[in-house]
Amino acid sequence: MTENCGNCWCSTARADGALICRRHPNLTDNNLAMRHPVVKAGDWCADHIDIESGPPPTGGNGTVGITDGSEAPAGAIGEYHVVSNATGLTLPTNTPKTVCSLALTPGDWEIWGTIDFRPAAGVSPNAIAAAVSTHTDALPTDTDLMTGVGVLNMFATSALTTGQRQVLMTGTCRSNAATPLTVYLVGQTTLGGSGLLTGKGYICARRMR
Repeated sequence: MTENCGNCWCSTARADGALICRRHPNLTDNNLAMRHPVVKAGDWCADHIDIESGPPPTGGNGTVGITDGSEAPAGAIGEYHVVSNATGLTLPTNTPKTVCSLALTPGDWEIWGTIDFRPAAGVSPNAIAAAVSTHTDALPTDTDLMTGVGVLNMFATSALTTGQRQVLMTGTCRSNAATPLTVYLVGQTTLGGSGLLTGKGYICARRMR
């Protein structure tokens, strides 16, 4: 075979010597070229832009990771985005507030975040909550949580040290939308008295497929 998927490292040989495509195992010598007509010897397969040219590694499925510190391009598996709020904003007691937000393009995304709760000196929080929500200034609904489109991590105790910084991760959730979607990092606190508490944080997402 020349100048088709058989020369891309997404292909492999069966025991009988026939070339097959790792991602499309039903494609063999006779129709690989029809599935990947633009691939030439030594190139990446246009249908598998996440697979490097060069000898496939031993074991696994032949997919190799990058080692040059580059970012995945927009639309590719592994695409990553992060938005942070390093200045912070005041979190009033028992009032959910958006710390920062992230606009996502259509696709299958894994999303998570972290909030850094900074109470002023002498302030005693009794509860803190960090969430990824599809609603601004609102924690995820029960339906959101049960269907995995939102995530909430809540910590309630009277043992939080007065004036002590607390950092809470949200956990991960999924967005698999056919239209653009904005997700929100939302924080909430319950204070044991008067005073101010500032919330800082980040929200990030990685395209999974």
